[in-house]
Amino acid sequence: MIQHRSEIASLLYVVNDVQNIVWTPSKLIARLGKEIDNPDSVYYWCYKVGAVHLCYAVVIAAAAVTVVAMTSFKKILKNCLSSQYNK
Repeated sequence: MIQHRSEIASLLYVVNDVQNIVWTPSKLIARLGKEIDNPDSVYYWCYKVGAVHLCYAVVIAAAAVTVVAMTSFKKILKNCLSSQYNK
């Protein structure tokens, strides 16, 4: 059983790298339930019975990360293109 959230984050990164899983909010919650392994947790039961649990905090965080990543990507792309044309 994993004890700390940084251990879960590390595990998710490794699983993503090895199995090439695209983490959606529902997959993330199911994996958290598996790793928490505590019958007092709602996520544990969602994992055990295969129920979908919508957590708005996870969905909003995923959307925020996407927006930040796209903004950064656009800036990087713009810088690459402008430096290419300024040669």
